[in-house]
Amino acid sequence: MKKISLLILLFCGFLANGAYAKTEFIYRQSNNPANYVKVADIGKSEAKTLNLNQPYNFTEDQMADILRSMRYSRTALFTDKVKTRRIFEEEYIEKYTPYLVKAFQEASPDQILYFSVAQKRPYYVIRDDKLTQVAMWVSGQELHMRFDKTEAKLLGDYAAHTPEGKKMRRDAKGLRISLEPQTSQKFAFDSTEEILVDINADWTTIVTKIEDEEEALRKQLEYEKARGSKKKRLKAEMEAEGQAPVKAPVSEKDRQSAETRLTELKKLKDKGLISEKDYNAKKEEILKGL
Repeated sequence: MKKISLLILLFCGFLANGAYAKTEFIYRQSNNPANYVKVADIGKSEAKTLNLNQPYNFTEDQMADILRSMRYSRTALFTDKVKTRRIFEEEYIEKYTPYLVKAFQEASPDQILYFSVAQKRPYYVIRDDKLTQVAMWVSGQELHMRFDKTEAKLLGDYAAHTPEGKKMRRDAKGLRISLEPQTSQKFAFDSTEEILVDINADWTTIVTKIEDEEEALRKQLEYEKARGSKKKRLKAEMEAEGQAPVKAPVSEKDRQSAETRLTELKKLKDKGLISEKDYNAKKEEILKGL
């Protein structure tokens, strides 16, 4: 009897110290356990360390724009080319924003929020699902977003409610991924996987600016690509017809410069300072530049 009482006391102490984490799902997709929003206890001591400011009332527009602003960069395999893109696609932002807002409204001062989403990012016709998992909490007037997984590649039947499916979700990894803080965002002091977001920033304006800059860059790259393709096509057509590529007309400044250089070159030859061979080689080089 004494042994049972001791076990009960130990269990009560276990609960009192926050060692037993209570979890509440705000949303959970029944046919895909990779998709959910939940709040979970972290213990009073850890909550005090994080200085949690919860519950917190975000508006849906505010939360949606914060998610729209998040960016990551990926280094392409076998090259040094870096591509930057949105972390969250629009359809998932629209779906999950209401649940995230609700979760922060219901979170207690010793809970943090966990957001997990498997996004379908097809590569041509090949299925290419990517998993992003974020721990989120409000401290002061900053939203902390700790990315435990970013664009981690999902393989096999990861949505199965089986130990194998769970293992696939757990082992999914994002390769060559780096978070890219935007305006009013910064890395945490000790981690490049955690971004601190200024809640009071004008997120609608920030997102508009980010998207305008990306659209301008996209158009510039398309223009340069089309221009390069046109030049290659014209050159190929002229070579096929046995014609030499048409050169741009020589400017008056370049022509005069070439004349001066040729005159000086002839003087050097006439004085015997350079050989006939060197004179001819240099003369040909100057003429080719025209």
